[in-house]
Amino acid sequence: MKIAPFLTILSHCSAIVLTGTASALTPLTDNFNAETLRLARWKITNREGGELAHFPGGMKFTVGSDPAQYASGIAELRNRHPGCNESWEVIVDVVNKTNLEYRAGVGLQICNALDARDRVNYKFNGAGLGGIGSSSGFAVTGQADDEVDLDDFDREFRLDPQVAAGSMRITFDKKTRFFTFWYDRTGRADGFQWMKLCNYSTTGRGGYRSGNWRMNPASGRFTIQIYGYSDSCRVPAGQLKLDNFSMRNTP
Repeated sequence: MKIAPFLTILSHCSAIVLTGTASALTPLTDNFNAETLRLARWKITNREGGELAHFPGGMKFTVGSDPAQYASGIAELRNRHPGCNESWEVIVDVVNKTNLEYRAGVGLQICNALDARDRVNYKFNGAGLGGIGSSSGFAVTGQADDEVDLDDFDREFRLDPQVAAGSMRITFDKKTRFFTFWYDRTGRADGFQWMKLCNYSTTGRGGYRSGNWRMNPASGRFTIQIYGYSDSCRVPAGQLKLDNFSMRNTP
């Protein structure tokens, strides 16, 4: 079963030039409460009629009355590139009220900063219709540069807690070089209670899923993105939102 090629439409991580070893991560919190988006911090790329835009209190993704097949909007951190030689996490709150299942969502994407074909994609497709074969909920795909497109349904790892809002978390462990994907079905209001979804190995060994990213463990770095997307669907304002982004070191 083929579903929308999320990794294809979201694959344009910016190439950066890196020298020396990866510097220590500087913690970052952005609740998007400023009047305008901090463009020195975030780079916005909108495609095919999709628009990821700032509003005081969050980021919203919309698609107008003539939706393209693969509309997307991406906000990429410009100058914050966490390294392979440190353990860290990123968290974002998400809302998806579209009931469009896999055809519309928001999420996080992390790429190898030197080769955007190495990437993991963590998306939230909302509550949807539920039941057997549901394509709503939280889902993870991953890919390495020498692999074919991994958007086939059988290579995706998905869990559907039937919620329209929650929080997403990705952790990276410098020892195992695993990404681990977590979700909280009720969000931060009652304190985080993280549930593990799956993990992904960047070394090609172990994990629920794996791919060999061939990153230098001392100097390799990552590019961080938040995004919204739609597959041939109109998305009115207020249906897809992201808020309260944070990134910090972990023990």
